[in-house]
Amino acid sequence: MEIPTSFYYEKSVIITGMVTGSLSCLSSFIILSIIFRSTTQLRSVYHRIITWISVADICTSVSLALATLPMPKDQPYPFQMPSYGNITTCKAQGLTYFIGNCFVFWFNGLLNIYYLCSLGFSLNERKIVNFVEIPLTIIGIVCCTAFPMIVLPATVNPGPLNIHCASYEPPCEDGEECNQDGKMNFIISYTSTLALGFTTLMVCMSFITFKFYSNQRKLKKVEEKSKSEDQPVSDQQVIDLQAEELIETLKYSQKTARIITIQALMYILSFNCVWIFGFMEFLLAETSLDGSRSFRDDLALLRMVFQPSQGTFNVLIFVYHKIHALRQSDEDMPYFEALCIVLFRPDLLDETPQIISNFNLVMEDVYTESKRWMMDVELRRMARKPSSGAEDVTSCQDMDVKNASIGRISLNDNSSSIQPSHRGLSSLVGFSSNLQSEVSHNADVDRGHTPSVTDSAHNSFDNVELDNDISYANETRISNDDNLSFKTFFSKLSRKKTDGAVENRNTSAPKLDNFEDHSFDL
Repeated sequence: MEIPTSFYYEKSVIITGMVTGSLSCLSSFIILSIIFRSTTQLRSVYHRIITWISVADICTSVSLALATLPMPKDQPYPFQMPSYGNITTCKAQGLTYFIGNCFVFWFNGLLNIYYLCSLGFSLNERKIVNFVEIPLTIIGIVCCTAFPMIVLPATVNPGPLNIHCASYEPPCEDGEECNQDGKMNFIISYTSTLALGFTTLMVCMSFITFKFYSNQRKLKKVEEKSKSEDQPVSDQQVIDLQAEELIETLKYSQKTARIITIQALMYILSFNCVWIFGFMEFLLAETSLDGSRSFRDDLALLRMVFQPSQGTFNVLIFVYHKIHALRQSDEDMPYFEALCIVLFRPDLLDETPQIISNFNLVMEDVYTESKRWMMDVELRRMARKPSSGAEDVTSCQDMDVKNASIGRISLNDNSSSIQPSHRGLSSLVGFSSNLQSEVSHNADVDRGHTPSVTDSAHNSFDNVELDNDISYANETRISNDDNLSFKTFFSKLSRKKTDGAVENRNTSAPKLDNFEDHSFDL
């Protein structure tokens, strides 16, 4: 039987695969090291999924880095590298590679489904864990371990073109010993897995991108609406005051969503780079398509460079976004210093989740409140009431806000008697007649404080008492004399400290410690 010549037999190509496989394996170990030394560890969905991908990539990378070494000494291929193994080591290499790739495919899909649920459908992490992560992880473990053993029986001989095991070494002629069931099963499983994987990735990428730009257009419309010049100056100031903090929060939300969207698209792009060259080569080998010898050799070289590099791409994306999150809290920090912290002291990273609000619901709230402010202004004008000073702002009553939420701040249907403040507590405080125990009350209980302001059925705020500060029964006082924004002021309420007033007034990166629902850990 004549063995066909192949570019994969050459020593330079084999060494290329060994080097790229070793780098990918090392990169995956770096990711695992950062995760397990961080403060979050495996408590975030993102970290858990990346851990699965990294472990699976280590399996595939080790299999590729070993190259011809586990092959039997008497294998029929003219590889220019030595072989020291036997049938058992060959089986182990092929099966480890195949199972590892199954896990890589599955959890890359799960990662993009996670981004889709969070960015596209605004699901909080608790729902994602219960209805997405746990079921798909269980299904993935069962399928990725059982499927290769069922599809590839008698896994013995890996071929030079595709690193898989068949029951007889290719090329296989008709004969008693020739059984191509393994090859046919591989073709079916390979094509179906690639088709399913690419379809999932493309759907997720398209929807995430569409959702991001759709939200960006909505934000521009809100900004234009808030700058409308149809109203008198004093009335316009009232409307701007009502929408200013919501727009600020939406901008921060959209900025964070942009970071996460780029992260998701980078993972999708890296996955495509890893598999596109192998898929093209597979099509040339298994179909009537043909190409020149030089084209096939170039394709083979690109495949040996990129296909083992999943872990390398992952660590670049993972570390870059850790650095970006670190520099958000300190813009003057040099990149090299941030890199050293991420690699050598990940326990120093601020692992506070980045808030991404339910953009659509908050956006709906902006439109609703703008209209109601305008209606109130028009009614006051018709009634010929003065529209100046604090009376202007506090005259608006009964503005029910439906189904809007930022983090865990709920604006419910039964809200009534809202008296928005025009000073330090910004318009979001005015919007919310139901700032429930998630922020203020829980923070008070954790500190052992009892608020002197009684929570009514709708948790109404009195303008006079809460305009500039909040007092507690044990004489602790949190001041808002500096007219802090909503996010900064309430981050002070939510911080669990037992002593005095909190001095954190950094408005560039608001931190709401108790907010977890719509959040990402970069």
